[in-house]
Amino acid sequence: MAEDKKEVDILLDEEASESTAADKDKVDIVLDEELPEGELTPEQQTEADLATAERYLNIAEHMKQFEDQDKYYTRAIKYIRQARNYYRDVAKDPVKAEVYTDAIRKLARIKFTIRSKGKINLYNEACRVRDSAKNPSDFYNAQSIFERIHKYEIKHAINEKWVTPELYEQTKACEDSEEQARICRELGDNKRKQIRRRSLVVSIGFIAVVAALLLFSRTLQFRKVLAQITGAIGDHEGSWHSYQYLLEHGDNSVFDSYIEARYQAGLDAEKRDDIAEAIGDFRAAAKEGDQVYKDSEDRLLKLELERLRHPEKYESGIGKVIPFGDTNWRILEIQGDKLFLLKDSAMHKDQITGDLLVFNDKQDDNLTWENSSLRVWLNDADGSESDPPGFLGAQFTPKEQERILETSISGAGNSEYNVPAGNATTDKIFLLTAEEVEKYCSMKPRRIATSQTNWWLRTPGKNGGSMAFVNPNRQVMYYGYDAATDFCTVKPCMWVDISE
Repeated sequence: MAEDKKEVDILLDEEASESTAADKDKVDIVLDEELPEGELTPEQQTEADLATAERYLNIAEHMKQFEDQDKYYTRAIKYIRQARNYYRDVAKDPVKAEVYTDAIRKLARIKFTIRSKGKINLYNEACRVRDSAKNPSDFYNAQSIFERIHKYEIKHAINEKWVTPELYEQTKACEDSEEQARICRELGDNKRKQIRRRSLVVSIGFIAVVAALLLFSRTLQFRKVLAQITGAIGDHEGSWHSYQYLLEHGDNSVFDSYIEARYQAGLDAEKRDDIAEAIGDFRAAAKEGDQVYKDSEDRLLKLELERLRHPEKYESGIGKVIPFGDTNWRILEIQGDKLFLLKDSAMHKDQITGDLLVFNDKQDDNLTWENSSLRVWLNDADGSESDPPGFLGAQFTPKEQERILETSISGAGNSEYNVPAGNATTDKIFLLTAEEVEKYCSMKPRRIATSQTNWWLRTPGKNGGSMAFVNPNRQVMYYGYDAATDFCTVKPCMWVDISE
């Protein structure tokens, strides 16, 4: 880009040298001011336009903020375009017209590269501020940066043809600045409420616990007293955190109290319409014990379905990432009361055992999705006496499992190498085919995100015992990998019933 800028500067200097000193004396260019009509001849006006463009380029080089650089490059291009039009339409000099057309192209590349890199750097800075936030003002600062990005990108889109594909892909990844600003605002508001609430709790409980603080503030018994006091004054969130501390330090006698406090915290969060926190509390009450606590499982499912049914309120439309069960999913498709979901982050290990995931646990030249060990693990809800449950049982409560639809899965042949499909199956959890990935990647809004790893498809590969996969850039690799290797990760999908 620096070479492009140097070439444009030389071009403008050469054009300016062709005018005489007397002609230059006639031209008094003041940036951003219009000259009286008829004061300059068309040729003199063209020289003035080029001189103005050169001054704007020099100003752009000294600007620190990318928005200002963008603005002055845009102005320079405007005046070079006027000069180009003069040579093309008035002077009838196609050679010079092409020279300035080339200069415009080079400056456009510089401008859009500056625009893209500036947006990416600002987005990364906003993320850094958000992720390191310790108080409400930090979240609000991040919100302001995200809003600055959003306001700028409304009027200053990135033209794909003027930047490299890699830079354009990075820029596209920053398109959720408006949503991030909203999230940061909510985080700031919640943090502020939390600080106020905790301040009140501390004030009320200070007299009651001062003796305990003096006598046994460093003991587990103090934690138990603190949990009971905070629970008694209605701070159920603080109460379950204290009980959790006791559990982590080996006091299993408080487990029932922990579950009750967690359940009550869920009720509190539900009343103040904090859906995310309520879901987390009810999930803990529904899954952490041998028995589901009270109606926590029903309340959990009700809130999850409420969020899925109202995308206008909870940002859960096509292409959005939403939580369901113990993980996050991206919505690929909506069909009436059904959602087609793809796990947003790829899995490399079994979260319970820590074992690396493979498509099949042994080499099999006749392998298909139907007879793969991965299919068994994904759809295993109960496990066995010696083995824990698979993905379905570990990630979802029984009532959530009931909402995951049994889906007829057709065989997925390899169209590139004419490898036939396996038999059709019926599964709750399954993998995408190569054709489905290409279909959803071509649709807007974006439905499949880039990733850090390769991930498996249920489409067979080129050779027996291999399976096709998707690379980090969302491209289908039809030749495939040996299915018994751990080269690839897993991004399962499923259909979920959200009907009343």
